[in-house]
Amino acid sequence: MFQYSHRSNAFTLVELLVVIAIIGILIALLLPAVQAAREAARRMQCANHQRQWGLALHNYHDASHAFPKLGGIHPHNWSYSAQARLLPYIEGGNLYAQIDFFQPLFNEHDGHNHLNHQYEDLVTRMINVLRCPSDGGPYDFTINTQHGSAGDRVTGGNYMICSGSGTGTYYDVRFRTDGAFNCYETLGLASLTDGTSNTMVFSETLVGASGGVLNGNRDSVMSGKMYQRYLGEFDDGGPEETDTTPGFAAIGVNPDMNTAFASAPDEWLGRRANCWIAGSAVDTAYNAYQLPNAKYPDVHASGIGIVTARSNHPGGVSVTFGDGSTQFVSETQSLDNWRAWSTRNGGEITP
Repeated sequence: MFQYSHRSNAFTLVELLVVIAIIGILIALLLPAVQAAREAARRMQCANHQRQWGLALHNYHDASHAFPKLGGIHPHNWSYSAQARLLPYIEGGNLYAQIDFFQPLFNEHDGHNHLNHQYEDLVTRMINVLRCPSDGGPYDFTINTQHGSAGDRVTGGNYMICSGSGTGTYYDVRFRTDGAFNCYETLGLASLTDGTSNTMVFSETLVGASGGVLNGNRDSVMSGKMYQRYLGEFDDGGPEETDTTPGFAAIGVNPDMNTAFASAPDEWLGRRANCWIAGSAVDTAYNAYQLPNAKYPDVHASGIGIVTARSNHPGGVSVTFGDGSTQFVSETQSLDNWRAWSTRNGGEITP
């Protein structure tokens, strides 16, 4: 007589565990690829945003025969940013129409500078093309007494104009700098004698939280977005529009990193790129004193100083040059090259 064995079609516990382990391994292998693909897409969108700003700058130049200035002169009463003046050329005409550039951006009362009340709603508007998708924000803040006082709501963005190398006295954008933008003079394509393809006009930075000074180790690696050293305010009687020598009036130091670290308390201020309408270097500009994503803090007083290009893109930042081209520049780039690209007429030879 024949005998037939009966075999169950169900998984055994061991087989089930093996399948789960294999699926887990596959997910672990796939996840980095998915994340890399998402970051690549975000980086492409970031570059596209910068191309739009580069095109807006060229259209503005065609109409005005010059670039917009970085902003105002006095650090306690900054004027309008170059980004605000470019709005009509980046499909922001409705926002632009609400700005009266003949009115002061800030008014002083109660011992503080406050945003002009007519802009209280305007400055909270988010400009999507000013945002890098790899920086998750937040983008809205209550600005402190550096630009106003508690209660002034503002919104920031990631894309900054280049004020130059930040070396020597070129950190002070109220005077002539070696970049394509400052507050002192109106420049244009003709001033980029190094060549438009060799001169940076836009890059990006991380938006830093506003309103708090934290204790920290001055030699520590950037922690989150708290990456700035605040050195104090300028003297009320500091450089005015007619002065020719920029300087940290109240501090008495050149913004050399070692000097600044030795002269300042170990405090970190995270305010960066908070207010898209304000023509302050700390809000709407960057310089090339440090390489992108430097592991040292920015150094500034009253919004003027070392303001670094930063991003959450692995390995570097997106940069737009004067010819409208956008490139991804490595954070391990030569500092000489990085600073050479920041100058408009330095005569440097770069790859």
